[in-house]
Amino acid sequence: MEAETDSKKIVLEEIEGIIVKYFPGASAKEKKMKADIIEHLFNTRSWTKVCEMDLSYLQIGLKELNDLLPTYKGEETFEEFIAHYLEAKSVAA
Repeated sequence: MEAETDSKKIVLEEIEGIIVKYFPGASAKEKKMKADIIEHLFNTRSWTKVCEMDLSYLQIGLKELNDLLPTYKGEETFEEFIAHYLEAKSVAA
């Protein structure tokens, strides 16, 4: 049980770390983008709720996050960002 708790803590830190890597500031735009990304991945805007999720669900979210964020090109809104991401993903498939 302790190993799973440690693994969960690590995955949560990785999720937070990669989001902050791409959105390091505290502007309104960056705060909204961070919250939109969390909502897209985990169907909630609550970090507390994310922290309560099962490790397996967090790992899936981390994988998608690692696929998603490197495609960020400075889009103004999350909707633009996701549209570009999904378009690139369908071209690659």
